[in-house]
Amino acid sequence: MRPRAEKNSTTEESEGERLLQAFGGDDEDNEDDENEPYQYKLLLKNFMYALIICILFSYSFFTHLLKMHGSKDKSMEATSLKFPSSGSGIRVSVENVVHSAINKINFNPTNNASMALSVCAQQYNAQPLTGRCFGLATHTQFTKLRKVRVVKTAAACRDLCCQLGIECQTWQFWLDATVCKLGGAASIGREGEQPSSSSSSFLTDKQKQAPWCDALPPVTWRGSRVSSRNETSVGWTEEVLQTQCYGLQSQNQLGAASTDASGSQMEEKCQYACAADITCVVWQYHQDRGCFHGSNSQTLLCEPYSGKFDGRMKRRPST
Repeated sequence: MRPRAEKNSTTEESEGERLLQAFGGDDEDNEDDENEPYQYKLLLKNFMYALIICILFSYSFFTHLLKMHGSKDKSMEATSLKFPSSGSGIRVSVENVVHSAINKINFNPTNNASMALSVCAQQYNAQPLTGRCFGLATHTQFTKLRKVRVVKTAAACRDLCCQLGIECQTWQFWLDATVCKLGGAASIGREGEQPSSSSSSFLTDKQKQAPWCDALPPVTWRGSRVSSRNETSVGWTEEVLQTQCYGLQSQNQLGAASTDASGSQMEEKCQYACAADITCVVWQYHQDRGCFHGSNSQTLLCEPYSGKFDGRMKRRPST
């Protein structure tokens, strides 16, 4: 009887194994199936940790670059990475860090320079300096610009002034000679405000050396120099002074009595008045600007350049 019972037990076990395999396999397979979600979670957790390490490294790298460029953003110091101690997900508050770093750092120095020059160009007055400016220096006289050999455009001259910062407040480009002049803040029309030597005596030496610009653009003049003088006659040079001579004194009162006189008549009167004045060595006349005489050849400057000018001066801060 006992062997038969063992046979039945063996038969029942074999049938149970077949049912178990048919409806889900053995216990080891079931355990592997139950471990698969945990393995995915562990893999995701490790990935998140690796991502956090990359973000921390990037944050340190960006901050280091900002320190090197002297543009560290205080808002970045206040931004922190938050790791909750509990919860199914890991939240990292780095959005502000990334955006701030991207906005502060530009890996293309050319773009940075172009942006700085664009901002600087907006600091100049809209009024162009079309009259000759004095007291400015050629760009190669500045140490920072000695490597710049040729300046071909007015915009390039302006950019050089921007590169000098506060050292340059005024720039002027000689259009027909491709010459770039740079310097400090200039006054407008100072030469026109000094019709006599008495008025210039009130200026200090520093004011006399300060840059100033003619308020009017160049025009073609008529005039000449005294070549010889005696008691009965005055000789004139053959050279016609077509460009403006600076340091002359206005003689516009000559035409006050005869306002209907033509340009040629006024020109003759201007020349005759210079001949009658034993101190006069140069005369010039223009129908729109009048008659001018010069009495000291050492202080006279007749412009050798007959072309046009372009330039700007930085706006002075309002007080």
